[in-house]
Amino acid sequence: MQEYKRDIKVASILSVQLMMRPEVVRRGAKVLLSAAAPRAKMYQWEIGDLDPVKTESNRFITTFATSGTFSVSVTVTDIDGDTNTATGEIYVTEDQQPFSIIDIKSDSTVMSQKSVCSGQEAITVDRANAVSFSADRSINRDGKNDNLTYLWKIGLNKTSTQKNLSYTFDELGCEQISLTVSDKITGASHTTNTWVKIVNLAPIFNDITVDVENIDMDPMRINLKIIGAKDPDGLIRSYTWYYYTDRDDQPQGFRITRSPEASFVLPKITGRYYFAVLMEDSNGLKINTREVSEVLFSTPDLYVNTNLSTPIIDSFRADSTEVKF
Repeated sequence: MQEYKRDIKVASILSVQLMMRPEVVRRGAKVLLSAAAPRAKMYQWEIGDLDPVKTESNRFITTFATSGTFSVSVTVTDIDGDTNTATGEIYVTEDQQPFSIIDIKSDSTVMSQKSVCSGQEAITVDRANAVSFSADRSINRDGKNDNLTYLWKIGLNKTSTQKNLSYTFDELGCEQISLTVSDKITGASHTTNTWVKIVNLAPIFNDITVDVENIDMDPMRINLKIIGAKDPDGLIRSYTWYYYTDRDDQPQGFRITRSPEASFVLPKITGRYYFAVLMEDSNGLKINTREVSEVLFSTPDLYVNTNLSTPIIDSFRADSTEVKF
């Protein structure tokens, strides 16, 4: 397993948890919002497109005049001025109509991005992991989860009448997901649409082995091999190898291979040679091992003796009558 590390800045350790009761509500009914934040002194509530409201209470009651899905957030502030925000969604239904709710899960990291698919917000997924689509929270007109039929549409080609399904995407880009739930008795229905953005996963690796074939000779032959190199959702198209040194950290000696191995013939230096690889996948995504790994892949310490005693010629004589080539 390749481990990537990045520094992150933690601006505040102020914790907050947003709770909504109920999470699915009829139009015009009351919703209780509450924030669990022991150190908070001030609360700012933002609901849909309404103006923010500040309170000193951790509880806020609201209603919704129209049906739909509304974003809800609370920003809490403590006595030191530190802030933190929690977000959620409220689902508002019409009378005598069911309401469809789409939940998306995957083994990979699932996150939301704004204005990425036809100007709409989308959930990012990948091609390596199956994505689970669930209609478990969809409700009928009586507020219960039964007596419903389900119709899923994924992009232009995939349909399903299952309540829940799993799907693995083949192509990069944006796909619209549609769920229609219908009351088995009245036929009343409701449709929810959302977007997913299928993103490309970068190539990964475990290690780079550096084998100096003839360390006592000058020049040396150095054999390299990248271990565990793979593209989780495709193929690695090429490997661009290069080296740098203690004295010059600029990339040198580029060479491209289609296999995870390469060799360099290099003169001895005082210090070390360091090696890195630029892996490019079949979609053109390039990953530089030098940038994503804290490990330095190098030769052992090398030493060139610059104080050797070179013999000095005291005299030189040549035959003046015969020269041979």
